[in-house]
Amino acid sequence: TSHCKTQEVIPSRCTLRGGDGFSFTIQNWAEDALGSAGESLGYGGIPNSLSLEFDTWYNSHLQDLYENHISLHTVSTQPNIAHSSYKLAATATVPNLSDEFIHTVRIRYDAKFLPESL
Repeated sequence: TSHCKTQEVIPSRCTLRGGDGFSFTIQNWAEDALGSAGESLGYGGIPNSLSLEFDTWYNSHLQDLYENHISLHTVSTQPNIAHSSYKLAATATVPNLSDEFIHTVRIRYDAKFLPESL
C-alpha cells in the first residue's frame, strides 16, 4: 500500500523504520562512559572510542545511508560523532533491523589493531 502509517513509503513498497538504533562501543575514557542518546546512538561524545552502530533511522543532516545500516565510527582520541564523515566503513547490505526478529551478530576485537595503521 502507498499509505503506510508506521513505515516509510518507497515506490511500490513500505519499509519498516525503527527508532534511532543502538551501538556497540569500545572506549578507554571512563568506566561509566555514556554518550549522547537519540541520533548519537549512545556513543556520541565519548572520546577515544570505536563504535559499531546499528542504525535504523535516516538522519539526512548526518549524511546517513538511507536504508538500515551498520557502520564503524571513530574520531581517534577526540569525542566520537555519529556523522557519516567519521565512519571507517559502512554497509546497508544487512537484514531489515526493524522487522521484530532476533538478529545475531558476532564482533571480533583484535587489541593489537592500531588506528594509526588506517
